[in-house]
Amino acid sequence: MGIGGNFWDLLKPYARNEGFDFLRNKRVAVDLSFWIVQHTNAIKTHVRKPHLRLTFFRTINLFSKFGAFPVFVVDGTPSPLKSQARIARFFRSSGIELNSLPVPEQGVSAERNRSFSSCVKECVELVELLGMPVLKAKGEAEALCAQLNSEGHVDACITADSDAFLFGAKCIIKSFRPNSKEPFECYNISDIEAGLGLKRKQLIAISLLVGNDHDMNGVRGVGLETALHFYRKHKEQKRLENWHTKVCHKIAEEPNFPNDEIIDMYLCSDNGHFSANDGPHITWERPNIGMLIDFLNFHQRWEPSYIQRLMFPMMSTMFLRDKASTTVESLFFGQYEFDSLHRVKSIYGFQLYVVKWKRAAGNFTYAIRSNESGTQQDVVEHDKLVDLLDDCDVPMIHVDDGCSFLLTDENMDLVGAAFPEEVKRFRQEQEQKDLKRKRNSTSRSQEYENENSASPNSKSIQLNITKFYPSTKIKHESKQEESSKKPDTEEGEASANKRNVSSSNLPKSVRRRLLFD
Repeated sequence: MGIGGNFWDLLKPYARNEGFDFLRNKRVAVDLSFWIVQHTNAIKTHVRKPHLRLTFFRTINLFSKFGAFPVFVVDGTPSPLKSQARIARFFRSSGIELNSLPVPEQGVSAERNRSFSSCVKECVELVELLGMPVLKAKGEAEALCAQLNSEGHVDACITADSDAFLFGAKCIIKSFRPNSKEPFECYNISDIEAGLGLKRKQLIAISLLVGNDHDMNGVRGVGLETALHFYRKHKEQKRLENWHTKVCHKIAEEPNFPNDEIIDMYLCSDNGHFSANDGPHITWERPNIGMLIDFLNFHQRWEPSYIQRLMFPMMSTMFLRDKASTTVESLFFGQYEFDSLHRVKSIYGFQLYVVKWKRAAGNFTYAIRSNESGTQQDVVEHDKLVDLLDDCDVPMIHVDDGCSFLLTDENMDLVGAAFPEEVKRFRQEQEQKDLKRKRNSTSRSQEYENENSASPNSKSIQLNITKFYPSTKIKHESKQEESSKKPDTEEGEASANKRNVSSSNLPKSVRRRLLFD
């Protein structure tokens, strides 16, 4: 949707991947139709009214997890050109000849699909019950999103329509990667102008050449690459004069080109139902919990306790914001109060406080259960199949000394502004724990060093024993050799004596006495 010819691929090199806290405290215009169209791609299994479920989870996560202030924008009456282009797109995708394409009367717009309009109506009712502002455009929602961004009412737009830049948008968030350190894929018009060397009016001219949502045909024989080179400034422009002339001939052959009506529509700065002096009325209210429970119970068949648990992160974020700016009651939801900081949590390199909330005495309007009914469990299982803003952050139940607490992940700066003394105490405790841990590690290292310092003596003793053992072994072997050699010597001496005795000239009786005495 938007500019034809794979225009997003042309802009891809100039995208910025922004971090987890990019939208913190920023106003964001959301093209609600873009979310509703996405539900068929985001949810791969059968879910009851997925457009409501998708809008509910995304709104809560955008508000609480990412800290943004969403402003929802819905389409108004489509222009006759847009209606004609939509019909042509349908005929083309269905394989029907465009010659039979019906032509709407002058100034008459074709109504949108009734089923889609019903989905939009239900989503609008849901986000209004959540306390979010909703603005209706005169025509296209992306046009009003772009105008709000251009005039500074919002900081960015969430849409997939590339022609939002043609309407004047400055920053567009096209897609989300929540399981990443840089979840937001952003496009800034300043980066695009610097990279491509094209201004807004030149982008409009390119859309007229390659086709857009209001004129799918464009100029025959002119693609995105040709249109890009046609409007960019080249150092070797003279060498491209023949090529440039051929493109001009193609443009001249096209009837009713350029279409002034489309140009005026892109450059229009009156896309909402408000005056330039007064500006849009944008306020964020508290959710209507009672009516919200009835609404979701009717459309989604969710139990009240489950709905309130899902709403808990949004309510805690709202409570912390109010607590930081004004003096508010110590309870939110009418029954919970801040207990303490449980620990520090890191999500893709971004640190958060895990806050413990306790139930105030005497306020028990509903029970919190760790195991919900089968219907709610089915919904939680479906969350694992969705890959956008649709992760369900149900607060965890923590039991400590027989007491139950709810745990939520909260922004550190927000908690610090709301409860500075608690944060100071928590940090001191953490410093003491770190100091104790360092001391323990130091003592262990000293013991290890002592063991290492004692080991050389043991090694020398072992070496001495090793040295002693072969030396004694050698001595023992030498003694054995001497002892083994001594009998041989004595025997030799005895035999010698015998030889000496036998060889003497003594009388026979004397020799006998010498041998046996």
